[in-house]
Amino acid sequence: MLKNAISFSIIIPTYNRPAQLVNCLTALADQQYSKQQAFEVIVVNDGGASVDSAIRPFQQDLTITLINQQNTGPAQARNQGAAAAQGDFLVFTDDDCRPAPDWLQQLAKHCERLGYEEQSSKIAVMIGGQTINTLSKNLYSVASQMIVDLAYQYFNPQPSQARFFASNNMVFPREPFLKIGGFHPAFRTSEDREICDRWLRSGYRMQYVSDVKIYHAHRLSLASFWRQHLSYGRGAFRYHTIRTQRGEPPFRPDLSFQKQILIQPFKRLSLPQAVVVAGLMCLSQAASLVGYQQERRRQTAERLCETLLPIGFTK
Repeated sequence: MLKNAISFSIIIPTYNRPAQLVNCLTALADQQYSKQQAFEVIVVNDGGASVDSAIRPFQQDLTITLINQQNTGPAQARNQGAAAAQGDFLVFTDDDCRPAPDWLQQLAKHCERLGYEEQSSKIAVMIGGQTINTLSKNLYSVASQMIVDLAYQYFNPQPSQARFFASNNMVFPREPFLKIGGFHPAFRTSEDREICDRWLRSGYRMQYVSDVKIYHAHRLSLASFWRQHLSYGRGAFRYHTIRTQRGEPPFRPDLSFQKQILIQPFKRLSLPQAVVVAGLMCLSQAASLVGYQQERRRQTAERLCETLLPIGFTK
């Protein structure tokens, strides 16, 4: 890649969603940005079925690399992609996302404004963009995205002092990302929350920019909605455990966030939809609580086994 332009490495973890991956790659092929010179695409197949047929049609239009790995989760998949990346910036998205045509163009503008040539120093800035749900008739997807939107409002009231981005639209200068160790490989969910916390603790900064947009099509059912938020709860317990190990103060729930979960659907949706979505958002909190307690019990049981079993015991 030429060094007279900002170069990006777009990293996409994927697992058994070839149709969604094709849509994502189509959007990247349509970017209003110099493809051959300024960005590469790295697809990391996280132990799923072959994606060769999904990638093949794009090999003429995109500089694309495929990495196959055993199923170890999206955090490790992103790290594998980052290790192979050559760009100045690591751009993370998901296979069920379609970046807007000017996604990289807008991103380059913000990188220049933030002084990208100095991004290896202490002023290194992580950039997070806007995620737009495209499945407006799927109320499970609407509810799930609304929770993320509320998290952005809560954690990022000042765009230049942001504290949380979701991993489907986040951008790191490459060297500082590698310096802090990338995503925590033990996390299958909430890895974005953990790395944002560790990034800020490393003395770096985060900047939210609303014009770096992706369109998200994560179709959910009642069962998958429950499983999604159950896994978020498990990830939340791991996250808070690591915070405690780092000597950070304990997390204290903010009731104002819970209040907004009930209020926001009625501000944004028609009354019939708002009633359903508000119920689903409450259900998501219940699922997260169940997942949190499940992970707590699992880790407690593991520690108990380690204590009771003699070291070196074999049958």
